[in-house]
Amino acid sequence: MQVYINRLKNGLVNKLKKQFTFFVIKVKACCMALLFFGSSLSALHAQDYAIHIKINAVPANHPFDTIYLAGNINNWNPADSGFACEKIDDHYDLIIPAVKEGNLEFKFTRGSWKKVETTINAAGIDNRTISLHSDTAIEYSIAGW
Repeated sequence: MQVYINRLKNGLVNKLKKQFTFFVIKVKACCMALLFFGSSLSALHAQDYAIHIKINAVPANHPFDTIYLAGNINNWNPADSGFACEKIDDHYDLIIPAVKEGNLEFKFTRGSWKKVETTINAAGIDNRTISLHSDTAIEYSIAGW
């Protein structure tokens, strides 16, 4: 009888050890999944910001073409309809609702690189930049084309 009880005890102990080991492996796998997917999800949502751009002055000889933003946000496309400014009274507006945090470089165009903004004397200008870390509203003037 004692032999039978010892075998039963050993069998039960071995079974519990296997179940516990399997449980520990499952808990580790769940923790790893939470760490991976949780950090990925927070990275996707935590860094989107809105930009409101207002162009409050254009050259006196502005031909009233559509004004576009071309930059690293849209592969430098000078006529991207998704980045066309809207004429509102005496200014132009562009709202970009979801932009990743970081540095934005751009220029304003009238639909092609032959019609890109310049200085008042028609000299080229450096890219405009925004260091984006929150929702941002900013005003610009365009001196020349």
